[in-house]
Amino acid sequence: MAYGRFAEYYDLLYQVQHKDYEREACRLHRLIQRHKSAPGNRLLDVGCGTGEHLRYLQDFYQVEGVDISAEMLRVARKKLPHVTFHQGDMRTFQLNQRFEVIISLFGSIGYVETVEGLREAVVNMRRHLVAGGVLVVEPWLGPEDIEDGRTHVVVAEDGERKIIRAGVTRVKGRMTEILFHFVIVEKEG
Repeated sequence: MAYGRFAEYYDLLYQVQHKDYEREACRLHRLIQRHKSAPGNRLLDVGCGTGEHLRYLQDFYQVEGVDISAEMLRVARKKLPHVTFHQGDMRTFQLNQRFEVIISLFGSIGYVETVEGLREAVVNMRRHLVAGGVLVVEPWLGPEDIEDGRTHVVVAEDGERKIIRAGVTRVKGRMTEILFHFVIVEKEG
């Protein structure tokens, strides 16, 4: 699922769930430093969304991001105007450059729907990685978190609007689908 027209609400939805991007970025930096042998500090975030991880990772690396969603990239560029962002599919993007670190966090890889697509995405990321570099791919949910029919609701409010995101998990063989529904109530000006 691409957030599309809901991109402007994405950060608020995870803020109320206490997602700690700064802590995650620091922990990720320590992990990368333990495993990276390549000199240099260029980092590419594949599936960067609104750029929240990059906000903190830029303290350690020269960062760039790539995402399939023009709307998510619009939010990211507004927040981080000095960072280079590219629009592209993780399976096929071509940047004609290599990075010492490539990350794909918070389940971005889960938007790829086939095993072949997963293979293409990982091969493409590897193609953009220098020798001795580090590739980190983080799933969103593990098997222990997936339950067919599970429902979940998030309510976020910032004074100008209230957002309700309701979801239901469906397991279809080896695939898991989470269907989200949004209700957005905005104050009228």
